Amino acid sequence: MDRPFVDRIKPWQVSLLVGILGAAFSAGWSQLFDGVFYADSIYKPIAIGMPMSYLFYRSIWKNRNLLGSANRQLEEALEKITLLSRMDSLTGLLNRGAFFEGLEAEILRSRRYGHSMAFVMMDLDYFKAINDNYGHLAGDDVIRKVADVLREELRIVDMVGRIGGEEFALLLVETDRESALQVCERIREHIENLRFNFNTSPEPVALTVSIGYCMMDSTTALSSKELYSVADKCLYAAKEGGRNRVCNSFTEKFSE
Repeated sequence: MDRPFVDRIKPWQVSLLVGILGAAFSAGWSQLFDGVFYADSIYKPIAIGMPMSYLFYRSIWKNRNLLGSANRQLEEALEKITLLSRMDSLTGLLNRGAFFEGLEAEILRSRRYGHSMAFVMMDLDYFKAINDNYGHLAGDDVIRKVADVLREELRIVDMVGRIGGEEFALLLVETDRESALQVCERIREHIENLRFNFNTSPEPVALTVSIGYCMMDSTTALSSKELYSVADKCLYAAKEGGRNRVCNSFTEKFSE
C-alpha cells in the first residue's frame, strides 16, 4: 500500500517551494515583466521563507502521528454519537426512528428478493400499574428485562426496537407464518414466566404481554405505515381478547 502523500514529501522540498513562491510574489509583477530582479527583493524572501517554512513543516512532520491518532479518535467519537442517536437509552435497543428506517430498507429487500417477513407489535399488559404501585425505577427495570428477553429470543438478523413507553416492535426477516407464530408464542411465554422482586411487594410480581403481527412478502404492496396499522390492529385484538395472547392476520384483509 502506498504511503500517504504527506509521508512522501520531504521538509526541504516544501521549504524550497515556499521560498521560491515567496520570492516571486515579493519581487512584484512589474519587476518580473521588466526582467529586473534586485538582490534585496529576490533573496530576502528566500532567506526568510525557506527557514520559516522548514520549521513549520518540520513541526507537522514530527507530529503527523499525533494528528493521525487525533483523527482516528474523532472518527470513533463520531461513530459512537451516530450509534447513540439510533439507540434507546434505557434498553440499548433501536429507537423508533432507527427501527422504522430499517423497516423501510427491509420492505424494499423483501420485494426485490421475494423473502417473506413478519412485522410484530407487542405491548406489556397493565404496565401502568407497575409504575403506580412500585415506582418508575421498578418500571424501568421491567423494561430492561423485557429487552433482554427479546435479544435472547431473536436472531442476530432480526430487528427489535422500543417504539413507545412499554411498546416494542420486531421485524422477523425471511420468516414464514408458522415460524413467526412460534417466535411470538415463545416470547409471550418467556415474559409470562418472569418474576420481579420489588422492595414494596410482599411476593414476586408477574408480567404478561399482548402481541399482534402480520406477514409481508414480495406480493404485498404495503408501506411501513400500512404494516404498522395492520399489526397494531392485531395487537388491539389481542388486548380486547383478554391480553397475554398472540393475534395475527393476513395482510389482504386490511389492504382492501
